[in-house]
Amino acid sequence: MSHNNGTQPTGIGSVLDDLLPGQIITVTMDSGDTIGPARFVTFNSATGLLTLIELGTVTPGDEVTVIVVASKIESIRFE
Repeated sequence: MSHNNGTQPTGIGSVLDDLLPGQIITVTMDSGDTIGPARFVTFNSATGLLTLIELGTVTPGDEVTVIVVASKIESIRFE
């Protein structure tokens, strides 16, 4: 992720910085893998790590914490 003069995030970083905790998203990685639907927890712009809780699709209440490298994100779908 790049920053403009170290102050304004650009690209995927600017999108991630604007997410609200609890927001439901689906992330497609550059590998083609899909994560989600997942609840956004936090984004650390210093490390480029995004923390999500992937919601269970088989059993209600079945949740998995996922840490994603932001530079590997291809797209984000907002639920």
